[in-house]
Amino acid sequence: MWQSLGSNCSQTIGCFASKGEVKGVIIAQLVLKAISLIKNIGLYVDGIICDGATTNRRMWTEFGVDGTKDNLKNYFKHPIDPSRKVYVLSDFVHLFKCVRNRLHNNKYLRLHPNSKQISWDYFKVVYKEDIKHPGNLRIVPRITPQHLDLTPMAK
Repeated sequence: MWQSLGSNCSQTIGCFASKGEVKGVIIAQLVLKAISLIKNIGLYVDGIICDGATTNRRMWTEFGVDGTKDNLKNYFKHPIDPSRKVYVLSDFVHLFKCVRNRLHNNKYLRLHPNSKQISWDYFKVVYKEDIKHPGNLRIVPRITPQHLDLTPMAK
C-alpha cells in the first residue's frame, strides 16, 4: 500500500497470494519493483513499514539495513534516485503488542539487567484500584478486564 504523508490519500498497489512463507529476498525484489513503478508515475516513497517477522528482517538485510548498536543504518538508497533515501520502519503498534504479549506470557519483564522488573500484576492492581472511582474520575477509563485477561485471539 502506498500512503501519502501530506494527505489522507492511500492506494493499494499490490496483493500477492502464496502457499507458505515468501522468502525475504523475494519480498525485497517486490518492494524495489513497487518503488520503481511508483516513481514512474510521479509519486515518491520515503519509507516502508512492516512488522518484525523473520522474512521482513531478511528483506531489511537485503537492503543493508542494520539495527545493531555499532552499525545502525535504517535506510537504503532509492533504486531510481540514489540521491534519496528510503527509510525502513518497524510497525510500532505491532512492537507494543509484542511487548505486551511477552509481559503477559512471562508475567514480568526486565528492560535492562540492572533495572527492576515490570510485573503484569502491576497492571491488574492499577485496574482494580481505578474501577473504584466513578467513570469520569478514572485514570485509565478505557482499560477493561479483556485487556488484562488475554485470550489467544486477543494476543
